[in-house]
Amino acid sequence: MRCEVCGKELANQNLVCPRCGFDLSTCVELYPTLRNIELYPTLLKALRLSGPLGMRRAALYQKMQSAAAASQKDNKELQSCYIAIRDLQNRLEKAETERARLKGMLDDLRKNQQRREKDIITPSASPGLNTKGRGRRNRISAGNRHSVVLLPNGKVIASGDNSGGQCEVDNWKDVISVSAGLVHTVGLLRNGSVVACGHNGYNQCNVDRWRNIVAISAGDYHTVGLRADGTVVACGANSRRQCDVEPWTGITAISAGTYQTVGVRADGSVAACGGNNYGQLEVGDWKNVTDVSASEYHTVGLCADGTVVVCGGSSHGAGNVYGWRDITAVSAGVYHTVGLRRDGTAVACGNNKSGQCEVGQWRNLIAVSAGESHTLGLCADGSLVACGDSYAWGGFLPDIND
Repeated sequence: MRCEVCGKELANQNLVCPRCGFDLSTCVELYPTLRNIELYPTLLKALRLSGPLGMRRAALYQKMQSAAAASQKDNKELQSCYIAIRDLQNRLEKAETERARLKGMLDDLRKNQQRREKDIITPSASPGLNTKGRGRRNRISAGNRHSVVLLPNGKVIASGDNSGGQCEVDNWKDVISVSAGLVHTVGLLRNGSVVACGHNGYNQCNVDRWRNIVAISAGDYHTVGLRADGTVVACGANSRRQCDVEPWTGITAISAGTYQTVGVRADGSVAACGGNNYGQLEVGDWKNVTDVSASEYHTVGLCADGTVVVCGGSSHGAGNVYGWRDITAVSAGVYHTVGLRRDGTAVACGNNKSGQCEVGQWRNLIAVSAGESHTLGLCADGSLVACGDSYAWGGFLPDIND
């Protein structure tokens, strides 16, 4: 073994150089550490050059010791950095996973919200008013002497007169809109097909082949469907040409009355066909109409400015709507008319023999529907209100959010 400073041969186990007096024992514990660092050759060269005359071995050793300590510290700090980087990477991966999960939840919430907005209850006429835009859906509909309610889960309940089987809706599912006629009921399914029950003497329930339907309306003896492309299909009684809707295009809303059918065009004008013995088809000069509701004797139109127009017979005062303002939905019953105001209240006019116009105390409404002698209202909290002939709704007012 040689002296690390002067190079003299040393006897075995002799750690003190007899020539320069350098104590090699001071380097033994540092040697494995220092040999692997860049500083070691420089320090060793300095030791050899300076020798015992000018080198302060203690100071040099201290430098070597400091270098080793610094190297160990650097290694520890580097290792800590690696650990910190790995930890940060793990956190980032977890954060990305959580972000993806939250994004998925947000997307689901948005889809659910869009679905709720599509399924939100909109004012319904008897028979089946569709408001503001093609394919609006109705969750309540007052028929002649029965009432139909669409539940949030897509099922349907009905009460009142069931003489023709018009209340046999217990097995319906995936329904997004309902319409009650005279003695039949129609439901629009989520896939664009249609179901029907009740009296079918005029083939008004022959809707099983209908496809791509976005809105439905049940009249007394016929049924009308609005297709996604703005065309219209109809079935049932056609003695007054109320089913002659094949030429219609660009339709955004439909309503089937007793002997007439009315449709709103995209430009706000109105198309009509069928019987006109009471002037219920005199809609040729109507402009800026967004919704329509057809009944037996009269037809009502909702204008974009919140006013209401009417044509046809009004011997019972059902046409006294010209002073109405801030209306967002209308529904024409047989002898009366109901309107929904923007503030959630309701207004009615016409025959009140059965109390069907007693809507003055109703609040927080989001939909109304007028039948023959009764009126239904849907509140924002999901509860139902009704007035008029109680047989038509059976005295049953469920909370349809249940």
